[in-house]
Amino acid sequence: MEEFFAERLKANYDAAYIEIELSVWLEQENLQTVVYSALDSAGGDATAEVLDLVRSTYSGTKLLPYVRGGLDLESYVVLCRVDTLEGSQQEFRIRFRVREAP
Repeated sequence: MEEFFAERLKANYDAAYIEIELSVWLEQENLQTVVYSALDSAGGDATAEVLDLVRSTYSGTKLLPYVRGGLDLESYVVLCRVDTLEGSQQEFRIRFRVREAP
């Protein structure tokens, strides 16, 4: 499992893709499926709260979860479960914090 950290606080009104490049991990393999979910700081399911699963996708060697919403000062983890055509599996985690809109 590999973890990534968002470099800045995400405003609760922000909605955007977080791009994670996997070319080093993939080497010559190809993404087959990616399943996204999210947890809050207590470990509860926060998928509906901070992820738009319709927009979350992947392309080539990039994971593209679409994050939105969230509660002020809460920390979240986006889980990205990856399978390749060649049979490799891995889970990547993206951590970020939310701040309330001014």
